[in-house]
Amino acid sequence: MQLKIERSEGVLLVAVTGRIDASSVDGFERSILYFTETTDRALVADFENLTHINAAGLCALLVASISLRSRGGELVLCGFCDQVREVFKFSGFDTMFPIHETRDDALSSTAAARPATSPWRGAAPRR
Repeated sequence: MQLKIERSEGVLLVAVTGRIDASSVDGFERSILYFTETTDRALVADFENLTHINAAGLCALLVASISLRSRGGELVLCGFCDQVREVFKFSGFDTMFPIHETRDDALSSTAAARPATSPWRGAAPRR
């Protein structure tokens, strides 16, 4: 497994290549927890080049999601191949995470990428 880590507009983007299984899950989990616990509040995991994920990998994603949510953050997934999509579907994990087809869709869906809304909702404050 290889990770390519980038930051874009307050979002951590982790592109995963290869497999997340028993031999690689510890490194995967340590890496994403390190970055999300130290600076980042939104994480997009791009699985376009991920060929396999097992239960240990799903568990690592759940741990990262819980860590992010506890600080008001979020974990967004994208780029599933058919095999990875099936693992998420049969495990029920497809209902636990926002999943997008493309990296751009995933990035634009994060709260960090959306413009802040005014508490006035367009109305001028009273004087």
